[in-house]
Amino acid sequence: LKETRDKYGVVARTKKGQLNGDIALKLRVANGTHTAAAHVMALSKLLLTDTLSSSESEEATAAATLIMEYLDSFFEHQILPAA
Repeated sequence: LKETRDKYGVVARTKKGQLNGDIALKLRVANGTHTAAAHVMALSKLLLTDTLSSSESEEATAAATLIMEYLDSFFEHQILPAA
């Protein structure tokens, strides 16, 4: 199992309940990230999260770029160390 993980990045779950734990963690990370994005977006007057992946105006694109950089940093410095 260690070789499969090291070579391919595949993690096999061998005990009952491990997958449920992974699913719960994924949900918490997704919800936390969405909440962090929503608060910053509201302060930036961006109302929909799809603004982060579309280019409407130069101002919206600049704000979306800044928010994505914030989320990358949030993930790297807040989420990963806690995982």
